Amino acid sequence: MNFIHSEKTIWILPERTATRTIGQLLNFWEVVILEGGEYKTCVPHKNLIGEFAQGLRHEWEVSELFLDYEILLNVRNPYSRMKSYYHSLFLKNDCMGNKDCDLNFEQFFDKYCNGHGGMLHHFRFEQIFEKRPPKLVIRYENLGEDLIKIPFIHKKYEESEEFRQEWNRVVEKNIFNKETLNESYKYTESEAEKVYRSFENQFKLFGYSEDSWKYL
Repeated sequence: MNFIHSEKTIWILPERTATRTIGQLLNFWEVVILEGGEYKTCVPHKNLIGEFAQGLRHEWEVSELFLDYEILLNVRNPYSRMKSYYHSLFLKNDCMGNKDCDLNFEQFFDKYCNGHGGMLHHFRFEQIFEKRPPKLVIRYENLGEDLIKIPFIHKKYEESEEFRQEWNRVVEKNIFNKETLNESYKYTESEAEKVYRSFENQFKLFGYSEDSWKYL
């Protein structure tokens, strides 16, 4: 979990929803993370080449923490988010522990995102709306326009040339957009049905259409 105490804000950043981009912008503030039950100051890190390195956290269960703070939540179309996770994180790193690197996407989804708990719970961050709805939802597909609606981001953008340069680097030019698209993002109907069934609430809540897998 990520806390910007100077702005009385909690920023929830599920995996594959522009965490590294937000991390670069938040280098202009002091950010505290909750890790292993301890609060730690996040050390600013200038990511120059878009590597997989950042200090922000992905947890979303913050309903009882800092009740006077506003919550920001990043989201992304579950179809592209799950393919992104599979290709960019699971196959490159997470599969090695269980020797599952030979799993195709559907096999991965059946094993790790089926039923209750585990990874499926990790990705069902929309449950936060049941107890503590976010002040603003930032859509990955509409990142710049949604980010500038945040008052402290807008203020920094207006006042700081250094911040505007960083915005141009990580939002406008998006140095982190190194994912392999095209074939790797294609869905079969069977895969799409499983993803939609598992994250139907997110599709409806955040305005992503059921057939959007056809247009990735």
